[in-house]
Amino acid sequence: MRSSAVFLFLFFAIKISAQITLTQANVPAPGDTLFYARDTLAASFSVGEAGANRFWDFSQLIVEETYQLIATDTVGDPNAAAYPGANLIISSEGLNTYLYSSDTAVYLLGGGLPEAAEFGLDGIVFDVPQKLYQFPSTYGTSFTSFYSVDATVDGSIFLEYIDSIRLVRRTSGIVEIDAFGTIKTPYNNYDALRQRTKTTNYDSVYVQYLGLWVPFGADTSTNIEYQWLTAEAKGSVVTAYIDEATGQVSSIEFFLDVQNANAPTAAFIYEDQGGGSLAFTDQSGNEPLSWQWTFGDGESSSEQNPTHVYSTSGDYQVCLTAANIVGTSQICQQITVDVLNSAPDPTRRADINVYPNPTDRYVNIFPEGLEQQTLQLTLFDLRGQMVRQVSFTGQTRLDLQSLPAGLYGYFIQAADGSRWSSGKLQINK
Repeated sequence: MRSSAVFLFLFFAIKISAQITLTQANVPAPGDTLFYARDTLAASFSVGEAGANRFWDFSQLIVEETYQLIATDTVGDPNAAAYPGANLIISSEGLNTYLYSSDTAVYLLGGGLPEAAEFGLDGIVFDVPQKLYQFPSTYGTSFTSFYSVDATVDGSIFLEYIDSIRLVRRTSGIVEIDAFGTIKTPYNNYDALRQRTKTTNYDSVYVQYLGLWVPFGADTSTNIEYQWLTAEAKGSVVTAYIDEATGQVSSIEFFLDVQNANAPTAAFIYEDQGGGSLAFTDQSGNEPLSWQWTFGDGESSSEQNPTHVYSTSGDYQVCLTAANIVGTSQICQQITVDVLNSAPDPTRRADINVYPNPTDRYVNIFPEGLEQQTLQLTLFDLRGQMVRQVSFTGQTRLDLQSLPAGLYGYFIQAADGSRWSSGKLQINK
């Protein structure tokens, strides 16, 4: 049950010289809503060394997904009585965690942690609460933290002949604010304290079968995470999780500073790949988090960089709406599509054999060198109207009996747009 940014944002900072100090007064008030993002491809980032006056550059972090942290009090909460002493609730991604905040420390009492949901529990109450922070807290502050969980769940959700499963976790942690300095994110530079937390988890599992408890398994694991605490984020502006096996950063969660962020500026380019297929590439600025495309023919896409195939030649208005937590921006372009006379990149032409040609019914398609790729065949009549479209992988055979006799044009393209082929096909009756 490693700590997450749900608990890391709790501490508002007071600036003192080149450092900041955390106190119990720095906990966000009920009604505060903060925004965070995850970057799970962050192995190239380094947490740096401990010490004074450090600089950490996280300006290249990428927003992969976002979530909110919402602080409320316990008044009227139907589950608060299960967590005696709780005076603060942190809600995030559908889960509530319960905390006790005093002028000397903040403790985690339990709640709807991800591990609880995995075992069918609405929440877990810690037998011994977890100490998250000690006040006042500044560079050099350190403490140990111990907590324990003992929960029993219905065993039949795993195996029908198991009565119950007992989960026991004993955890010890060493927490130290080991550095201070300046941290740079995609939004701003901040004065920060860096807090390092190392926790060791001792887990045991017991199963009850025919009324008897039997040891089922035991495991020991270690988690290390670094948190950069700032005034502007009301807690953690960046949290880095360390992979136990490699010692490298495995993922990062970071504060979305809406005070210093801007709405996107929508922009895009496109490439005509031939046969009515156009590849669109997002060029929007200010880190959009979502994209909505309309292609002018009634079709749409929410991909960042979609490929769209038009069935009929003509003029179309393509619009892109880019959005982030600050706002939205839209841009539209008028494009002309010629499904028969488009000019794809000749260097990407593939050797695809279509036979027999002419044919009276069946046609075989053999994509030499592309047998493992998904391909799409589009067949056009002489007016440029699409009459057949089919996707396939490897060699395939098509039945064209339903099509009238005549001359047709075909365009075959790999699903990723990397290779293509085109030609004419004669159908005789």
